[in-house]
Amino acid sequence: MRLRPRALAPCLALLLGLTVSGAPEAVAAAEPGAQLRAPGAVRPGGDEAAVRPGGEEAEAKPRFEVSLRKEPGSVQPGGTAKIELSVRNVGTVEAPDGVGVTVEAGDGVTLDPLRSNCGRADGVPSVAHCRFDRAPDPGETATLDAPLLLDVPEHLLHVWVEAKAWPRGAGLDDKQEAYRKRSERYGTWRTAKDGAPAAKLEPGSPPDGSEFARSREVWFTVDTRLDVSVIGRTITGRQGGTVDFPIGIRERWPDGSDESPNHVSYTYRFTAPEGTAVVGVPEDSGTPMCKRKGSRTVLCPDNLHGERIRLRIDAAAAGAKGRAEIVHSGKRSARDPDRGNDRVDLALRVDGATTAFRIRSLTTAVGPWLLGAAAVVAAAAAVYRRRGAA
Repeated sequence: MRLRPRALAPCLALLLGLTVSGAPEAVAAAEPGAQLRAPGAVRPGGDEAAVRPGGEEAEAKPRFEVSLRKEPGSVQPGGTAKIELSVRNVGTVEAPDGVGVTVEAGDGVTLDPLRSNCGRADGVPSVAHCRFDRAPDPGETATLDAPLLLDVPEHLLHVWVEAKAWPRGAGLDDKQEAYRKRSERYGTWRTAKDGAPAAKLEPGSPPDGSEFARSREVWFTVDTRLDVSVIGRTITGRQGGTVDFPIGIRERWPDGSDESPNHVSYTYRFTAPEGTAVVGVPEDSGTPMCKRKGSRTVLCPDNLHGERIRLRIDAAAAGAKGRAEIVHSGKRSARDPDRGNDRVDLALRVDGATTAFRIRSLTTAVGPWLLGAAAVVAAAAAVYRRRGAA
């Protein structure tokens, strides 16, 4: 599966601005957050400290998990996707300074609109960060008061969205805050327009089907299609020689655009004509990028358009044909509307033979005769020697 420029770009993250992996990509100004219980130090009945191996006490810390869920319904190209976000405190300690949430999406997706407590940096529209002054108590869950709205580009098939939450005031939050202040200093920090309401986390049960994790990722598919077709050509060469066959793949969106798709997965299967053999495939730093299936068939990933497969022509078989075809994947499918152009036969035309092949052929043809003649001469010489000795 290709990650074409996991173009790898805008995001649900706009809402929340730093990469979920932890690298600060966008941070938001602190504003009023969720209307939850006033924070305390430790939940009643909770342990104030954890115990390290050896008996040492370690300070207990709040821990958060997040859930992302796309609202039911299809997403049209150039349309809007709605994502529900929930945060759960799975620790035993409250977060007195609140909670920060980062959301990241890819491939040109942007979050609109931003809220007053959410922001992002210019040039990183795929990542956004929100800061909430109040966080869920230990064991409690809170859900964003309104779905995140993702603006989806025209030429997009599969969209990923990822989120992460952490306690404000230390660690990762310190890095994000420093990034936000630096962006503000250079005038590259963007948040909602004046008067926009703050995003809020509201306590209560999460939506049905919610799954929580420390770093949660979900995928959804845009309601569009990508026509993938094979470009064929006659394989021409001389017997005994080699020829390079270019991998040819054409991709078209419904509007005729050939813009490179994202996260689309399929296999290019090439079968050489009878009488030939595959002797070379595209490589990456010496590592073959295609898998061999016998001497005539190779399976290549979907991102090798223009790369070449090398064949050796061993025989001029009459009517010999090869084949190139697209094998679609069930995961990250192109949703190809026309399977009729997914395969093409490849004719073989042999124009003579190489000099080396002619020499080998001649040697092969006269070799037995020469051996026979040598045997006759040797026998005659032996008879002559015996007669001379007599």
